[in-house]
Amino acid sequence: MSWSYNATTNTLTQDVDTTNDWHSAWVADKAGTLTLYSGNITADGTYSLSTAVRPADDLALPLTMSIDHANLPGGSVVITLDGLDHFGNAVSNNKKFTGDGSYTTTYSFASINASGITVAGITGGDFNLVITQPRWGVFWQARQTGYSLTSEQQYNKQFYCNATVLIGAGTITDANGTSANEGFDLVLACTTVYVNGTWNFGYLSDSQPSACWRMITLQGTDQFKIYGTLNCIAGEIKANARWRRYNGTWNFNYLFFQGTDGIESYSGIGNLTDLAWTQSSSVGFKCFATPTSATRVRMTNCGYGMQVLGVGTHPVFVDPIFANNSYDIIANTGDANRIIDLINPKNTAGDYITRPTLHSATSAVINVQFNFDLRVKDGQGNLIEGASWILWNDDYEYSGSTDAGGDITQQIVTSQVFDGAGSWTDDSEYELLIKKAGFLNYYARVTVLSRKNMSISLKKVKNLNFSKTTKILSQ
Repeated sequence: MSWSYNATTNTLTQDVDTTNDWHSAWVADKAGTLTLYSGNITADGTYSLSTAVRPADDLALPLTMSIDHANLPGGSVVITLDGLDHFGNAVSNNKKFTGDGSYTTTYSFASINASGITVAGITGGDFNLVITQPRWGVFWQARQTGYSLTSEQQYNKQFYCNATVLIGAGTITDANGTSANEGFDLVLACTTVYVNGTWNFGYLSDSQPSACWRMITLQGTDQFKIYGTLNCIAGEIKANARWRRYNGTWNFNYLFFQGTDGIESYSGIGNLTDLAWTQSSSVGFKCFATPTSATRVRMTNCGYGMQVLGVGTHPVFVDPIFANNSYDIIANTGDANRIIDLINPKNTAGDYITRPTLHSATSAVINVQFNFDLRVKDGQGNLIEGASWILWNDDYEYSGSTDAGGDITQQIVTSQVFDGAGSWTDDSEYELLIKKAGFLNYYARVTVLSRKNMSISLKKVKNLNFSKTTKILSQ
């Protein structure tokens, strides 16, 4: 089968070389069998289940009692199960065995009482007793329904899991537009999710943009551990634990993250685009390795928007958003050579910010930078190719020449620098010089405190013709 379950370790495993979705995990759970009791019975008395009944979304389940290697000097034995149905009513089922055999209860049990197995009539013999339920009971689907005028229809499916999940070398794809799993939410009440293969979730296509976002909620106390590939387009995550990436690849687009901790990266990340962390009491983004980069990351209402750790760590955040954090950045481990590049940082109102809020212990060098674009043309609007330009101040210099479209190669210009020792340096004031043969030089002072997109018109040098005889009058 494509899914397997180990009751000893409480691990739900997606097997190697298979492609599944979470609906297939639910189907596998309902097709499985879970052993609730297994032992050798040698005396009359009461016994307890070693594993509680797990009815999951079936609410209550019939149970199967099986005995083998029966040694019954009295000729028979009666086994009774006492428990509750899904309404909370007391129910009892008994079966007389005269030898090896099995019996499935007529009642469905939501639970079995403590010491709810009673054995009577063994009279000196013994037998092996196994009690099972007809599903694993660790992965289930919420019973949420809505109504229309013509029929009952299910909506907003939610899958729940209370086992540790191991995604093997295969793939799980929560594909948009499939009838089995469209618009579901996944609630994982386990301690850890290991991704060794590939997990795709969220909008994986734009074929049905009206479908619900996928929301993944981790209710356990540990973490996601990512060794393989995790892909998301337009998803939502709520978690009480961190997502930790060790060796694999993350490709996240349009992801909303809410929880007590954010993402930890132990090595270079793949593609992180359009992410949002909010209401995180600890850290939204924790960087451990170099290089780490992310685009359009929103860190709001966090204890720390980002934390930077590790020798030589150099994360690059393009168009980040910081707002309402206790501190936007903390980098206080004492490791050397940590640098943070913030390119076009903004707040939620869309205004550029030049100095994010820093925890007092922050010791990383922080560069606040902005994109700088320049187009050069003449007075008639014709684009000028080959114009040389230089943008400089006492600390930085950028230069080049315009292409056939009159544009320069986009520059990332440093505006403010935090030295890691508690001081900011203002490097926002620059001088700009543009030269092109046949045109007057252009010079201006430029302040870079936001993203710049300049268009400059050069004036042509006037052509003075002295070929004709000129009479000079003098007094």
